[in-house]
Amino acid sequence: MKEHRFGCAEPAGRPSEDKRTVIEDQRIAPEREPPQTRSAPASAAPEKCEFMGVRVDALTRSGLFEASAAAVADGQRIVIANHNMHSLYLQRRSAALRQFFDQADYVHADGMWVVHLARLFKQPLKREHRITSLDWLGPFLEMAEHAGWRVSFLGGTVSVAERFELYIRANYPTLSSQHQHGYFDMRADSAENQQILDDIQAFAPHVLIVCMGMPRQEQWIHANRSELAANVTFPLGGIMDYLVGETKTPPRWTGPWGVEWAYRLMHDPRRLAGRYMWEPICLAPWIALEAYRGSRLRYRARRGALGGAAGHTR
Repeated sequence: MKEHRFGCAEPAGRPSEDKRTVIEDQRIAPEREPPQTRSAPASAAPEKCEFMGVRVDALTRSGLFEASAAAVADGQRIVIANHNMHSLYLQRRSAALRQFFDQADYVHADGMWVVHLARLFKQPLKREHRITSLDWLGPFLEMAEHAGWRVSFLGGTVSVAERFELYIRANYPTLSSQHQHGYFDMRADSAENQQILDDIQAFAPHVLIVCMGMPRQEQWIHANRSELAANVTFPLGGIMDYLVGETKTPPRWTGPWGVEWAYRLMHDPRRLAGRYMWEPICLAPWIALEAYRGSRLRYRARRGALGGAAGHTR
């Protein structure tokens, strides 16, 4: 499928060309009508954890794969979102973002600090519930390739999108894929936005992966959800930049230990200092207040239970 390039200047400093092996384009035309919209079945839902007014599903990597496969098999249209500390900060300041997360079919933990917060509030999130796209996207695309799914990628600069397409074609040669950069006019009534939606509709992907950074990608998915012809839609941030080498990838051991942020900050302090230094400071009073309220509620509940037990023994 032809990649559309709209009138958007690419940022200066074009990255060097990807040196991976390029193979013949294997993409195929769609063979089915877009699926009908309906909610994911309740039986497929993992345990929901709620704290600080936030919902996070206790979703493992295998659970994410199973939910995606079920959506494709059943002709559903679902959104699988993710929370990290950055999204918690942004959600506090954006009603539209809160609505996006409220309406997402699944919201998994993208960072260990979300897991730590959930455990602070006595919620059953564990280390295995921290799943980030750098760890699961490769096996997921292998599954999609073997299953014959069509996957649409939206995001990145013009250069990154081109290099990412070469990466996909080299590493998943039989995957049917569609590629479009993320520099376009997102306004609902813009010709560029409508063209993007028309292209996705025509391709009829099983999976749509939107990589335009938070909160832009969530805002776009939320505004256009009713028109997205995909069984599963993921917002995946800067995954394209990592996979083509535009951004340094943290060692994978840093994620489960909750120090991936430190590696990223060290390699890109100018861009990430506010996110990793200032945002946690802003969140701290909210976390402390919610923790205090939670402890008071638990204390009152225990006192009530003890009082009730004492009454029965008289």
